[in-house]
Amino acid sequence: MSTGRSTSADPSAPGSPASSAQSRARASLDGLLDPWVIQDVVRDEAGAVVDFEFVDINTAACDYFGKTADELVGSRLLDLLPAHVETGLLADYAAVVETGEPLVLDSFVYPYELDGRAEHIFDIRAIRVGGLLSLTWRDVSERVASQRQLLESDARYRLLAENASDVVVETDADGRLQWVSPSVERVLGWSPEALVGTPAVDLLAPEDIGAVEGLQVTVQSGRSVPSRELRCRTASGEFRWMDLHAQPVPNESGTVDAAVIGLRDAHAEVLARRALTTLSAGNAILVRAESEDALLAEMCETAVARGGYAFCWYGRAVDDAERTVRPVAWAHEHADYLDAVTISWGDGPLGQGPTGTSIRTRTTSILQDFTLESSYRPWFVEASARGFRSSISLPVEVGGAVDGAFVVYAVEPRAFDERSVSLLEDLAAQVGYGLNRLRERAQLDRALASAVDLLAAAVESRDAYTAGHQARVAALAVAIGRELGFDAHRLEGLEYGATIHDIGKNAVPIAILARPGRLPEEEMAVVRRHAEVGWEIASRFEWPWPIAEMIHQHHERMNGSGYPQGLRGEDILFEARIIAVADVFEAIGSDRPYRRALGFDRAREIVVEGSGPLFDTEVVAAFERVLDAGFRFDADRSTD
Repeated sequence: MSTGRSTSADPSAPGSPASSAQSRARASLDGLLDPWVIQDVVRDEAGAVVDFEFVDINTAACDYFGKTADELVGSRLLDLLPAHVETGLLADYAAVVETGEPLVLDSFVYPYELDGRAEHIFDIRAIRVGGLLSLTWRDVSERVASQRQLLESDARYRLLAENASDVVVETDADGRLQWVSPSVERVLGWSPEALVGTPAVDLLAPEDIGAVEGLQVTVQSGRSVPSRELRCRTASGEFRWMDLHAQPVPNESGTVDAAVIGLRDAHAEVLARRALTTLSAGNAILVRAESEDALLAEMCETAVARGGYAFCWYGRAVDDAERTVRPVAWAHEHADYLDAVTISWGDGPLGQGPTGTSIRTRTTSILQDFTLESSYRPWFVEASARGFRSSISLPVEVGGAVDGAFVVYAVEPRAFDERSVSLLEDLAAQVGYGLNRLRERAQLDRALASAVDLLAAAVESRDAYTAGHQARVAALAVAIGRELGFDAHRLEGLEYGATIHDIGKNAVPIAILARPGRLPEEEMAVVRRHAEVGWEIASRFEWPWPIAEMIHQHHERMNGSGYPQGLRGEDILFEARIIAVADVFEAIGSDRPYRRALGFDRAREIVVEGSGPLFDTEVVAAFERVLDAGFRFDADRSTD
């Protein structure tokens, strides 16, 4: 096979300059990927073009026909073409030779079987060279098929996008909308034509533009943008929550110059989740709240920080002449709003807003758009200045009466749909339950404190020397506990235990308690029984703290030399170790029937000397810090 070697009728002589130039041209033609042939014209007797004969052919053409150059040179075109396509092409090629005008056929269809394909498509180029015809062609069947598939696929995707419930848009490299699905009219109220050419960010709420900063850079880098929620502007000027995701679209060269953005309507979902998040976080607050102020303040802050609302506050209904609604808790953001407005729950103009209405009628009051409500006129300027557009006011009942209102604001109109209202009403009921529980607990705490005071008074009324001793011990013990980091609940138990640590002395005869001088051993044994008797008395009550053990162990010592059980070290309750230090310090520093007071300086020295063998070293160290900070005993039960 002499593929690639010229077989023209008039070759240049070997070795001549023409022969060298021809060799270089030959090599160039053989390097072409597309088939190429030179054909001579075959005419009939009348001079009309009736066929073409191959004169020269390159390697790609030989490969295409599956023959050698020697086999093809001298062959005629009509012998190689199917009968149903030859006539039209022959006329086209003849016109090139007769007129000299080049022939360009893009995507010319050859409808015949070849290599298992029923149809072939070619790009054909034909030009006249002297009296000969130069012909090149390229099989573009696969490329055209891919383009058709892409067009069909694009049409299918467009059809899907046009009929989807979500909004689909296509942007250029600068972020301008190039195509918008018809569903945008149903979801956001815009006609697609009105949005084409608009920068995509112009559809976003100003507060959400930051959420998509870097979106264009991300898309241009070829990475998709993960789903994120933001607000899109509707044709009416309002904003609607949408879930956005973006996908880069590369061009033929692989460079990203467009993006397809999907926008799913997530408005109802966001509103419900916002309320549900607030409710869930509020339930956790109810469990740990220790006071009304803490409960209400955390609830308001959570509605903003976790729920995503603009502002929240709690107003208590005051039964005065003006029927004032007094703010008692609020979120930090926009707290100045409450300084600028006056709200009532009476029948006057200042009571016609959502807060006053909800308290007065004991029903949920919703304003879905402040701009449309004349009743909101007294507060509209201040609310608008802070971006508030809608609100809900929920009455909170405690013990069968309305205590106040839990008020929530949003920057969107119609931010409170049926689902979110139901969830927030559950939250208001939980707030009422929490307030009621805290008030009942406070009432029980007051009753318990009164009972403890009564028990302490019963002991101290029998002994003038020890009057006030338990209260002073309690004050010092609480100061030490606070220094050691006790929480409020543990401090409360420590205070109660110290306040009645000598309750067992009620069983000691007054003659022994008040006898001056040192007692004989048998009477000391009676006095020492007060720790055990106190434990027996305290054990009859159900305490939320180990009160009975504090009383039982406050005379135990770290080395086991104490009484009544001879406990050592870690076996002694920590609160009892604190009471032991405070008890010894107060007793030594004060007058007793059997001796005059040694003074508190000497009392401190004795306690410090006993650190380790008698008293817990950590407790003694905290005791010294408390004294150095300026602690002094007062007549009352204060700790300062």
